[in-house]
Amino acid sequence: MQVERLAGSVLVLPEGDSLRIRVQLTVDTSFVFLRKRDDALAQTLKRMEGKIGKPVSVIVSPLPAGTRRDSSSDDAVTAAVSAPATTTTTTCTTDSCGAMTSGQAFVTGSVFVVGGEQRLPICVCPPQITMLEAPQFPIVGYPIIPLVEMQHASEEHTTWQWLRCKPNSSLTHSGIVVAHTRRYVPTEEDFGHVLVCVCTPRNAEGQAGLSVACACPPSRKDDEADAAAAAAA
Repeated sequence: MQVERLAGSVLVLPEGDSLRIRVQLTVDTSFVFLRKRDDALAQTLKRMEGKIGKPVSVIVSPLPAGTRRDSSSDDAVTAAVSAPATTTTTTCTTDSCGAMTSGQAFVTGSVFVVGGEQRLPICVCPPQITMLEAPQFPIVGYPIIPLVEMQHASEEHTTWQWLRCKPNSSLTHSGIVVAHTRRYVPTEEDFGHVLVCVCTPRNAEGQAGLSVACACPPSRKDDEADAAAAAAA
């Protein structure tokens, strides 16, 4: 179960010569666009405006000296040529993109603007979780540690939450936060409740990816857990 809790961001995943662009406007509202790197930026922005229903633009970040924008690289910036530094930002709209491509504009450090007001930072190759699993039989008094696999993320900077939820409830929207660590020891108060682990991947620069959640079955006590394990064997 994925829980999109990262609002106000644009996450860009390179896929060969294409870019998967996820515009996360709010916790519950997102749009995904698959565009070629060399697509004209003006065309991409027009497509986005049609789907989002508001005018959009991209404030393209300045480049440091000795770098150039390269839509063939994953991070869209290759430090390989002698080029002067770009000291000013460039605001691109559907009518003022020039020859800029989508791969040149959707780079880390640029900003996506929606409706002239909402400013969303763009992150290429964002931290992401590829697998998150919680123990099958949480037992009161015994520590549980979820298994996780991540990409472009730092375990040191990744954040965690445990929520106590009533069975059959809307898990992450009605739970009580009981911990902010990966390792958690269920308490008496957790007995009979569903524990939900929420992991938010982050890299060393502090950029966050989409949160992912996994739920454990209701917490048990020793004798109940032994019976459940025997029945499942």
